[in-house]
Amino acid sequence: MIDLFTAAVMFCHVGKEPTYETCEVMHSKTKYMTETSCQEDTVKILNKMFEMTGIAEKYYVADAQCYNWLNKDSENSL
Repeated sequence: MIDLFTAAVMFCHVGKEPTYETCEVMHSKTKYMTETSCQEDTVKILNKMFEMTGIAEKYYVADAQCYNWLNKDSENSL
């Protein structure tokens, strides 16, 4: 079976406690067949974004995950 992964990254304000008000979750529109390709591409994109922009002055990555939509735990489903 082929899996379907997407990435989500939580960015939080530098110097502030991570809370609902100080963090944002960004979801990728790209889908991947493997968790490894999702993780590698997400790291590449984040590294390039932090290198080419001034975002690191305001935000840091608090968490990043690749989620498998085709092989998920039923307890987390709606």
